[in-house]
Amino acid sequence: MTKTLSSVCQHCVSKHAKNTLADKCLCDSCFAALCERKLRRNLRNYDLKRDEQVLFLEDTSSKALGHLTHIPLKLTTAMLSNAELSAAALFDAGIIDRHLKEHAAQRIVVPWTMDDENEKFLREILTYKKGHRKDNTQKFQEKNLIKLFAPLSRTETQQYCTIKKIPYSGQIHKSNTLGKMLDAFEKKYPGTKTSIAQSAKDLRQRLSQGAKA
Repeated sequence: MTKTLSSVCQHCVSKHAKNTLADKCLCDSCFAALCERKLRRNLRNYDLKRDEQVLFLEDTSSKALGHLTHIPLKLTTAMLSNAELSAAALFDAGIIDRHLKEHAAQRIVVPWTMDDENEKFLREILTYKKGHRKDNTQKFQEKNLIKLFAPLSRTETQQYCTIKKIPYSGQIHKSNTLGKMLDAFEKKYPGTKTSIAQSAKDLRQRLSQGAKA
């Protein structure tokens, strides 16, 4: 039986489409390849150095990084307590600094997704108060974090990991009320999450430029 257009990958136009990315129906191979293109482009922003000591909080990021870069790195995984294993802990200076010092690492790779970035951005807007941005900067310098999955949503990250047979750990970042609201908007208005992520990036750049002026 001839495949219909909706069941065929819109990239290779040959294999069965099982996934969606940027409003395109894709087969597993094309989906994984396009995800990796986005993830590698994101990684280049962090300028990883040869033999850099990098710390991981879980296995998902460690295994995924192996698919994304051939730069030889010194990899270490930290064992976190249940209290530390949360999105909020990733921005706690005390917790992060302690693990960086204990493992003599320069940076920590975290499974931070587009959803996490959007939720954090919206929380900052909703809870904004005078001096908020300054306080956040003093508490923790985000330059120590490598947000590995920032170009992908949680669902896309999970799909990518499933295709690449990477055990996916969703325990660090779970959808909260705000996340579920964004999921509903994305379902009704595809592209919402990407638009918010781009707006957040643009606004932070403007704020940074304004602070330097």
